[in-house]
Amino acid sequence: SRMKKRKQYYYVNSNFVFYHELKSIFNKNTCNTDQMVKKLQKLGDFEIVAFAGIFLGKEAAIDLLLVGKLDDRNALEHYIENEINLSQPIKFSVLSKEDFIYRVKCNDKFVTEIISDKENILAVNKFNINI
Repeated sequence: SRMKKRKQYYYVNSNFVFYHELKSIFNKNTCNTDQMVKKLQKLGDFEIVAFAGIFLGKEAAIDLLLVGKLDDRNALEHYIENEINLSQPIKFSVLSKEDFIYRVKCNDKFVTEIISDKENILAVNKFNINI
């Protein structure tokens, strides 16, 4: 820590084992991913629900990835626009199970980046993908 103008500042070692957990404590987004997953599961049968980007307070290609069967895209868009209270629009993508498996086998950059980033939250993971 150091003092500057009678204020004390602290630094966190980004290589610390629990860095990501500590960072999430101080993350300003107050989204409850468990509640969001329950509502999202009512809109379809999803094998994977991954939160990234804006949900973690960082810039990313996508904020929400859904893999599985979506019953009503309009209901999903309405839920995202009106019920998730975030400061910015949410970038999301819905992939079929077959498309996702194909992209994983082809080592698609888009999917690989999402599932390999340890900061991303895989709230639903029926494929048992380890990140």
